[in-house]
Amino acid sequence: MKRDAARTLTRYCRERLDRQLRAVFVYERDSHEVMHMREDLRSEYETGDFDRFAAAAWDIHESLHTSGMNQSTLGRQLSTVQVFENAYAFQFPGWEGGGVVATFDRTVGTQLHSFIENCWREIVGEQQ
Repeated sequence: MKRDAARTLTRYCRERLDRQLRAVFVYERDSHEVMHMREDLRSEYETGDFDRFAAAAWDIHESLHTSGMNQSTLGRQLSTVQVFENAYAFQFPGWEGGGVVATFDRTVGTQLHSFIENCWREIVGEQQ
C-alpha cells in the first residue's frame, strides 16, 4: 500500500507538474525508499542524504502525532510544507507509521515562495 501511494502521487504530480517534481520517497521509523528521482538531480544527492531526509520526516511525523495536531480544531492534517531556497518538500503523513514526501522545484509555488520570503525578511529584519 505504501509503495502504491507513492507511485500514485508520483504519477499525479508528473501529469500536472512534469519536470518540477524532483523526488518522491516513502518513510517509516527505521526505513525509507526513494520511489522517484528526477534524472538530472541524481548526481546532486550524496550518499546518506535520503537517510537524513527520512529521519527528519519521521521526526516531524512523530511530533505531529504526539502533539495531537491531527485531532485539532483545524481538522485532519493533510500535509506539511517545508520551504527551502531552491525547493519545496510536501510531507503527507499517510498512515500512523509513516508517510510520503514529495519535493518540487521552487517554481511550483512562485507566489507562495515570494510571500514566505517576504515574511521571513520581516521576521528577521532583512532588507530586500
